[in-house]
Formats: sequence, structure tokens, C-alpha cells
Amino acid sequence: MIKTKELYYEDQYMKSFTATVLECTEKGADYIIVLDQTAFFPEQGGQSSDTGLIAGIPVSKVTISDGIIYHYCNDAVPEGFLVECTVDFDRRFSFMQCHSGEHMFSGTVHNLLGGENVGFHLSDNTATMDFNIKLTKEELRKVETIVNQKIWENAPIIYRYPTLEEAKELDFRCKIDLMEGIRIVVIPGVDACACCAPHVAHTGEIGLFKVTGTESKKDGIRVHFAAGQRALEYINSLCDCATDTASYLSVSSLNLLETVKGMKEDSQNLKFKLSGLSEALLIKDAEALFSSEPNICLFADDIDMNTARRIVNKLMPTREGYVGVFIPSSNRHNFIIGSNTKDCTKLCSLLSEKYDLKAGGSASMIQGSTAESKETILHFLP
Repeated sequence: MIKTKELYYEDQYMKSFTATVLECTEKGADYIIVLDQTAFFPEQGGQSSDTGLIAGIPVSKVTISDGIIYHYCNDAVPEGFLVECTVDFDRRFSFMQCHSGEHMFSGTVHNLLGGENVGFHLSDNTATMDFNIKLTKEELRKVETIVNQKIWENAPIIYRYPTLEEAKELDFRCKIDLMEGIRIVVIPGVDACACCAPHVAHTGEIGLFKVTGTESKKDGIRVHFAAGQRALEYINSLCDCATDTASYLSVSSLNLLETVKGMKEDSQNLKFKLSGLSEALLIKDAEALFSSEPNICLFADDIDMNTARRIVNKLMPTREGYVGVFIPSSNRHNFIIGSNTKDCTKLCSLLSEKYDLKAGGSASMIQGSTAESKETILHFLP
């Protein structure tokens, strides 16, 4: 079969076209259609494929192999027919904005900091770049600022198709070995990079570029970003969140961070006081309820394991046996058991043989969790 004519290289803004169906093959729940020409960009280079319609039938995915482009549809189209096709251009343009923005950001990192883009992923919900160097918050903001300044200069984006010999003499970013038919996307003064994807015609069409987050990688960093319409939606969502939260708290959006910091500090102080009161009350109850018994077995809601440990430490000197504090958590109980006179590791071994229990520790104290009920736990301490 002859290679599919790639119309997206002739006009990346093509929204509709006609094509002849060369092949339609059923595969599982899909019908895979091959056209003589297509404006649907296939999945490649880290970017998800275009979607749209072929003869009114939705196209869910497009792939390429050996120059032949395959369109995945949920219904058949008769072979030999001339069909009307439509690309989901709003989605295509969003991808173009993001991909062109990625080139500008990666090119600036390369030129300014010497870092290389070693990974790229662009789909409906994700846009990320991986770099082989670490980037500080200040460096990310500096690069982002430069990128946006270059976007607003509205420079043309140029495509070059050098011969193999010409490509060897050119300075451009490339993650693949040089080959015939290489396509270089050039953004004057910003970047030159081998790339197969459609891009906007001028940088101004990107509109805005925004770093939205980062992940630390072993030898570098992953940068999450948004460009164009996605960047506007991201910023709008942040503004809405800040405005709604500020309104709920009856403060100015500009004072939101300081307000939340104060609330967090107040919450921590209250939590500390509550923990102290709970600790004192539990110790008092334990001393009253188990005044004549060698062991103490307490069940306590709404305390953490640190508080439980303090309670066990304070009660251990008053007992000849064990002190255990059990905290309900989902379908289990977390616990700490301690003793000044008994070997808790032996108790741990004994309990593990008889019950559904995971624990470990030292002779004086063990910690763990159990799926056993409260009624069963009351028989834990011999």
C-alpha cells in the first residue's frame, strides 16, 4: 500500500478535507480505516493523535506505521468511496499552542542553562517536559518570563527540510539519529528542533505560557505546563478558587495566604491542647477503671499514636503487667503495648500466632495493628 499523503504538513489549519477509503478492516471493537490522504495527525513524538469524523463516524485514535496512517473508528466505511472528513480543530489548535510553547520553553532552557529536553508528553489532560538538569523555582520563572516575552513578539514559525548533508552542518536540537526527510521547526532567536508535529504559524497565537507544577526526577526535573487556551483555563481556575476561598473566609484574596497560615497555626495549637486534655482524661480514667488490675487496656478515639505512646509511658510504672492503648482505624485497630516488667516481644509472638495481627518492637514496647474486634482485643493481655 502506498504511503498516506500527509495534508497537515501542507496546511496545519486544515479543518476538513475529502479522501478516498483505501482499506477498512475490522479489529475487535474498532474499524481501522486507511485513506489516500489525511489531515489527521497520528500519535507520535510524545503527542496524542487528532480526533474528528470520517463520513460522520467518530475517529478515536490515529496511528502511523511505515508511512501508512490508520484511523480507528467505531463503524465501517465502504472501501473505494470518497468521504468527507473533519478534524476536531479546537483540540488540534490547543495541541499546536502547547507544542509550540514547549519548543520555546525547551529551547530557552537549552540556550540559557544548557539543559536538554529528554522527554515530552502531550494529551488531552497532560502536558509535560522532562529535562536532564535540575531547575530552581527562580530559573523556571526566568525561563517562563522569557518565553512569554518571545511569544508576544509574534515571530513566524518556520519549517526546514534539509538534506542529510545539510542537516549535519546545522545547529538544532534532535533526540533521534539524523536521517533523510528530517523536518526542523525553527523559531527565530529561540529554538530550532527536529519535530514531526503541527505548530502555530506565529508565536503570538500561543498567547500565554504557564508552568503549572514540577516533579523531581533522578537526574533532572519534569515540568508540567499549559499554553494558550489551557493556560487561560488554568489561571481562571486558580483565580476562582482564590476568590471563592477568600469570600468564604471574608478576607481579601491578596491576604489569603497569611489568613490560611494563621488558621493553620491556630488549628495546630488547638490540636495540641486537645491532645493534652485527651491524654490527661484517658490517664485519669485508666487509673480509676483499672486501679486493682495488673493490666490496662484502653480504647481511644481521636488521638494519634504519639499521644498513645505518651499515655503508655506514663502508665507503665503503675502496673505489674501490660499497658495497651488501641485506636480504631477503618476496619483495624492500631495499638501500642508496653511494660516495665514483662517482655513485650514474647507477647507479640504469642498474639501473632493466635490472632490477625502485625506488630514489632522491643522488650519494653511493641506497636502494630490488628483486624480483631474490640471484644477479642480485651483478651489480648494475659
